[in-house]
Amino acid sequence: MRFDVELGGVTSAWNYAGSLTLQNWLEGRPWQKAGGFCVVRTETASRDIAFRAIRRAAHAIHSDDGMFSVKLIECGGDAGTPKSALMRHFQLTRNPMEVAETLRLRLRDTMQLLVFAEQEPVDVDEWERFIALAEHLSKSAATVPLAITVLDVRSILSHEPTCSFHAGHIDLQVLAGASALDDAAIWAKYVYQRVWWDTGGCLERAYALSRRCADVPVGDDEGLEDALQAYALETMHGHAAWPKLKSIHDKASVAKTSARSYLEAEAELLEARLLWRPPGLQSLRLVPFVSRALLAERTLADASRWSLRSALVCSPLVSECLGVCQFLETQIRARLHGRDNQSKLPADVGRRLKEFQDGGSEFVRYPISHPAPPKHQNDILAFASFGETLNSCPPGAVSDPYRRVQHLRNCLAHGHYVTWWHCKLALQLLRSLDTKQSAHAF
Repeated sequence: MRFDVELGGVTSAWNYAGSLTLQNWLEGRPWQKAGGFCVVRTETASRDIAFRAIRRAAHAIHSDDGMFSVKLIECGGDAGTPKSALMRHFQLTRNPMEVAETLRLRLRDTMQLLVFAEQEPVDVDEWERFIALAEHLSKSAATVPLAITVLDVRSILSHEPTCSFHAGHIDLQVLAGASALDDAAIWAKYVYQRVWWDTGGCLERAYALSRRCADVPVGDDEGLEDALQAYALETMHGHAAWPKLKSIHDKASVAKTSARSYLEAEAELLEARLLWRPPGLQSLRLVPFVSRALLAERTLADASRWSLRSALVCSPLVSECLGVCQFLETQIRARLHGRDNQSKLPADVGRRLKEFQDGGSEFVRYPISHPAPPKHQNDILAFASFGETLNSCPPGAVSDPYRRVQHLRNCLAHGHYVTWWHCKLALQLLRSLDTKQSAHAF
């Protein structure tokens, strides 16, 4: 279950914490059985995208198993309560509980999934009465297969299952297939990923930031940074949570902030969607644009500066560039095999090889069935760092691109900021070094 989101001419799938829960609920085909009620908490900006995604997923699950449709039902304001909207949709003139058999027959002939959305706020009590009505119909003697999903943009409904679609993770790789793309196309993907990262997967903010970045020329690192920073400052200055955030990270008060204050702040920030879980992590972190705004404060504590600065590093982009470096490094090591002078290697490299041979290495591990573990003396370079490997070879064997791979890898691995310049360099190195040198390249 995913949302397909377009930003700056690029479309990517967004996956959410609630994606699997909603997919599993749909897989149960409640429109064919006893009905069901599911709450989808999403943003106002993603309402239409959410409906299209639900419709696409439901039709894929239902396939051609009888007549089936997914309908968007507006409620609130002139559209009336959820109950009256339901009656209008089915052209009922009496309470649905009084005409349950009529409703059941209509849903038997044409199965439906109804997606309710507010065009204006509906009172919570009206929603509760509507949920009770749906549950009553599903438990009646002649079950009415009334399948309902509510797009809850105000996060007011309490019902299981509830699926969260607030902070999404994207399925986008900037460098994938980049060898066949021009700079403008790669730049568009790069900006997409940077916008997604800085806004912490909040679609509404991503739309706003993407519009701000639209006028930045292709390849303009400085212009993009200006746009990201300006958005962060304008969004946070005046925000209700800003004074508390500054107090937590101010060097004059950071030591006085209690654990309870942190917990209270976390609840407030989470509700304001200023916290998120970056891909692969379990703990909550400040959304990067919040860190940006705080880093501009002169009174920031040093410990906070280190932590917040790392939050600006777009980790999926780092992983891509590091992946290129790692791939090229293995090729370079293979090309330099046999050209090294082992006497130029630090003594510690030989010790690491001996430790592995004796079975005492804690981190270098190869399963017993591995066909070629590096256990022989001519495998010594497998235990040398990339820099040590290059330094052990004749200068003529080590080209400038080899060194650039080393320096780019070290820069990224040490946690430094990643920019368009790094992506371009990774691509340049890939295009120049990823070539077949001999039959051994296969």
